[in-house]
Amino acid sequence: MDAVAETPPETAESISTASTLRRVSQTVLSIVHNRLELLTLELKEEKQWAVATLFLAVLTSSLAVLSLVAVLVTVAFLVPAEARPWVMIGISVVMLGGLLACVFFLKVRMNRPPALAETLAELKKDIECLQNKD
Repeated sequence: MDAVAETPPETAESISTASTLRRVSQTVLSIVHNRLELLTLELKEEKQWAVATLFLAVLTSSLAVLSLVAVLVTVAFLVPAEARPWVMIGISVVMLGGLLACVFFLKVRMNRPPALAETLAELKKDIECLQNKD
């Protein structure tokens, strides 16, 4: 009878330990799942940013080449002798203005937080939270 009486406390303790381990593992898996979702979202944002920035860089380069070509064509063929300086200045100013605008927007796009900053911040919070519970 004494052996039967001792069995329930051990079983209750093992059930308590098992449920605690299950809850802890569920919490850890939930944290990992949330962080992976955040990482996936940030990687998508990084990809979109990279594609848009590359497109702007190509556009900037194209405008630089077109500016040079426009200036040379204007000088060579299109302008009568008396109006040549004013037309060359006008076309050059327009093309260089477009080029400078693209360079400005490219510089603005390059000033941004480091990649995956939010994921790293959330992981740091998780680590601090887990360390404080000890």
